Amino acid sequence: LENERSLQLCDRMGFKSISNLKTLIFSRFFPKVSSTVFRIKEHEKREVLTHIRNFYSTYSCTSFENIFKNDAYFVLKKEGRIVAGVQAHKVNWVMEEIPDFIGKVIKYIVPHTPLLNRLINPKHYHFLAFEGLFFENEIYTEELLESVCAELNVYSGIIWADEKSHLYLILKKCSLGFLNKLNDDVSA
Repeated sequence: LENERSLQLCDRMGFKSISNLKTLIFSRFFPKVSSTVFRIKEHEKREVLTHIRNFYSTYSCTSFENIFKNDAYFVLKKEGRIVAGVQAHKVNWVMEEIPDFIGKVIKYIVPHTPLLNRLINPKHYHFLAFEGLFFENEIYTEELLESVCAELNVYSGIIWADEKSHLYLILKKCSLGFLNKLNDDVSA
């Protein structure tokens, strides 16, 4: 882990690491809305919660308390059936300090570079925090995430996953976009 002081504090308190979470960044320069992706309807919530619980049935430390928040849960339907879904939370960060050479590039060059400044602006980094992602088939993942970005007028999103999980292994196979290629697989 990169935060040594936090790790030392956890050690002194007797905490043990049980998992290593990785940050995955999804991005698109020109996200497109899919005709198969919709905001969830009230009568679909029970079905979607069942899908989510089944998808994460072998996971520990899961929480679904923010699912369906702010009318921002989206589903992908094929032949009228819900086959994938994700909760999206709009987030805005101000990046005051970004270490190393890449930090200087992001802070001083990217904001003035067409297209790149769509994906990341250190003074106003707008992105989606994804959670409650489920899918019957991984081929639906990119279409779903891209459409949600387009719908919410954002160019990137972040999802955290245990590096040993089925979800992480599948997401790593997906075409997550330009920002994920720059990401150093930050761990927590």
